[in-house]
Amino acid sequence: MWAQGFVGGEMDRPLGPTLISFPTWTPRHTTETIVESLPGMNATDDTNAPNQPNTPALVAGTSTPQPVCGGPERMILLAVGADNFEGYYRGLADVIRVFRLDFQEPSITILAFPRDLWVSIPGLEEYNITAKRINTAYFYGNLYRLPGGGPTLLAQTLFDNFGLPSDHYLAMNMSVFVDVIDAVGGVDVDVPQGFPEYGIRPGMQHMTGEVALNYAHIRLPDHDWYRIDRQTLILKAFREKILEPEVIRALPEIAYSFLDKLLTDLSKADIASMICLITKVDRENISTYKIEPEMVTPMITNLGAWIAMPHEDEIRGLVVEFLDGNLP
Repeated sequence: MWAQGFVGGEMDRPLGPTLISFPTWTPRHTTETIVESLPGMNATDDTNAPNQPNTPALVAGTSTPQPVCGGPERMILLAVGADNFEGYYRGLADVIRVFRLDFQEPSITILAFPRDLWVSIPGLEEYNITAKRINTAYFYGNLYRLPGGGPTLLAQTLFDNFGLPSDHYLAMNMSVFVDVIDAVGGVDVDVPQGFPEYGIRPGMQHMTGEVALNYAHIRLPDHDWYRIDRQTLILKAFREKILEPEVIRALPEIAYSFLDKLLTDLSKADIASMICLITKVDRENISTYKIEPEMVTPMITNLGAWIAMPHEDEIRGLVVEFLDGNLP
């Protein structure tokens, strides 16, 4: 059904540059590779340990659920919201979300990373850059035209610092964000706190793409964690909107109209499978998480800029649970 909106193209061809594999890259997560990357831990240390999530005991008369919608068992999708209005090669990764899409037991888990995390960024030594905010990895990968561009450098940065691999990526600039929201007829968001200076009042309200962008972009008077929460409200409202009968029928056509406006290595077949999955996931099986404030130490640089120094072990532990589907 969903693939019908994409008939006529090469369904399995990536729509943009693919992620480049680095020597340390492990595109498909296994519990062993991630656990072994944690200091002082080895997945094979305890021979009496119970079965791990990725190696369940076989039970007579049971079988592993088959993936739905023609998808893989699971996909890890790196989603980027670029903070520019035109193109994708000058903006920072203002929004960083990683989606765990489970096609076996339909569910969606989303993990948000604050843009101000101070991290090591690989591959920039010749430019005298070794560490920066995480949102700059995407920018520098594009600026210096590194293999795989900004998406690969951001994905590699997440992997090197926190053990988080990515199967695919999707980047969207601010103009496309506005157009996508408008294409589905806007979203209805229950706003907990109003921002009169931005025309945002508290309570349930209908947002056009422009209003939704303004709301998602607000950073002051609070901080980035509250902004992440505001963006999550819009994501949830968008999901509710696209499941309305008149929207869901038009969803393949809407998605098709934006294919040349996104930066992604997804194929048309991947996108069709994702649209199908969204329709099959119950509301209670969509979970959102973020790197919490207690997982970082706030600091001020010598130039007066605010950054968040990550507690790497804590974040890596969260990543293991995210990848294995063990978050509460």
